[in-house]
Amino acid sequence: MADQKISELNPLAILAGNDLIPVVDVDEAETKNITKTNLMASPGPIGGTNPNTGEFTTIELTLGATVDEISTDVLFAASADDQLSTALAIKTYVDAQTSGGMHNDLGGLQGGDSTSEFYHLTAQIHNQISSDSTSVIFSQDVQVLGDLYVSEDTIFLGTGEIKSSAGNVELYYDSVKALETTTNGFLVGADLEGSITHDSTDLTIKNTQSTGLMRFVVSDGSERLRGFLSTDVQEIGTTGGTRLRLNPTNADAFLYGSDNDYIWIRDRGTHHIEFYTNSKLAIDCDDGSVDLYYEDDKEAETISGGFKATNSFQVASSQAVDEISNDQSLSGDSTTVLVTEQAIKAYVDSQIAQEVITGQEVLVDGDSTGSVVFSSAEADTNYSISYSLVNTVDSLPSMYGSIVTEKTVNGFTVTLSGALDSDNYTLDWTITR
Repeated sequence: MADQKISELNPLAILAGNDLIPVVDVDEAETKNITKTNLMASPGPIGGTNPNTGEFTTIELTLGATVDEISTDVLFAASADDQLSTALAIKTYVDAQTSGGMHNDLGGLQGGDSTSEFYHLTAQIHNQISSDSTSVIFSQDVQVLGDLYVSEDTIFLGTGEIKSSAGNVELYYDSVKALETTTNGFLVGADLEGSITHDSTDLTIKNTQSTGLMRFVVSDGSERLRGFLSTDVQEIGTTGGTRLRLNPTNADAFLYGSDNDYIWIRDRGTHHIEFYTNSKLAIDCDDGSVDLYYEDDKEAETISGGFKATNSFQVASSQAVDEISNDQSLSGDSTTVLVTEQAIKAYVDSQIAQEVITGQEVLVDGDSTGSVVFSSAEADTNYSISYSLVNTVDSLPSMYGSIVTEKTVNGFTVTLSGALDSDNYTLDWTITR
C-alpha cells in the first residue's frame, strides 16, 4: 500500500472483524492499528457525550427503535416509549398490580382488537364464563357497581327486581310484585288486581277490586285527587271543588261548583229529565213540556207556542204581574194586570169617539182650485180640515199659496194663488170631527 493521505483513501462501507483501523497511542507517541473485533471488545462506549462514564445520548437498536433512557421508576409514571425499565422496576410494578390474585384495574388494560386477542382475566373469572354462537354465559351472578347485579332470570337493582317468568316480565318492589306483563298489556298493583290493555282498537284500564276506586291524581308538592271511578259513582274534577259526578245505578248526574253549589240532573224515565239546584230551583222536562219549580211549587210551564206563569211574573224589581187581560172596559182597575193592545185601543176609541176621513184629489195643468166631494154627506159642517198640495215629480208645491174658500156637508173647495203648471199635483186631505 503506497503512502497516501487519509483523505485520499477509498471509503469502506462495512468493517469486517479483522479489518485494521489506525489508532494514535498518545502515551507512546506512536501510530498503531487495531482490528474491529478488538475495538468493539474494549471497555467503555464509543461515542456519546461522556465516553469515560459510559453514558450514551441515544442507542439505536437493530429493530429500529430509539431509546434515550434506562428507567428504574417502579410506578411507570412516564409511560414513555423511548425508555427501557430495569428488571427490578418491572417486577415491582407487576407485583403491585396483581396483588390479591386479581387485577386491580381491569378498565385500565387494553383488550384485544380481534378474535385472536384476549382481555386480561384471572383464572377464577375465566372459568365462570362460557359462550355459544349467540350468547356469553356466566355461571354465577354478575354484579355491577354494588347495587346492580344479574342472577339467572332476575336483574336486581337496590330494592327492586326485574324478573322473567313463563315468557312474562315481572317488576318487584321490596320483594312484592307490582307489575306483570300479559297479553296486549300488563297487570299492576300489590295483588295484580289492576290491568291496562290495548287490543289494537281500544285502550282498557280495569280495576278488578269490586269495592275499590280508580283514582286520577296529580302532584304539585302534595297529592291532589282529580277524580275517580268506582262501581257506584264516577267523579271527575277537583275534590270539594268543580267536578262532575255520575251515578250509573240511577243515571243521576251532579255538576258541582263546590260541595254546596251544584246542579242535579235526574233521569225519571223515557223523555223525562229533572234539573235541580241547591237554591231549590227545579226544571222538569217531560215529553216536550217544561215545568219550572221553586221550593216544590210549580211557578211556570211551557204551553203550545208560549210560556205560562203559574202564579205571577216580575221584570227586575218592577211590579209583579199575575194576569194579562183583554177587558176593553178596563173595569178591574188592578195594579197586577197587564192589558192587551186591542183592549187599550178599544177603550181609547170609545172614550174619544172621533171620526177621521182621508182622501186624495188629482189636479191637472191649469187648475187653480181643488174641489173635494164626500162619499156621504156629513151631518153638519162642524168638522176640521187639513190638506197639502203634493208634487214629487217636476215642481215645488210650496210656490203656491192656498185657502179653503167653500165648506159644506157634501165637501169643500181649496183655491190656489195661481194656475198649476203640471199634471203631477195631488191634493191630500183629512177631515176630523
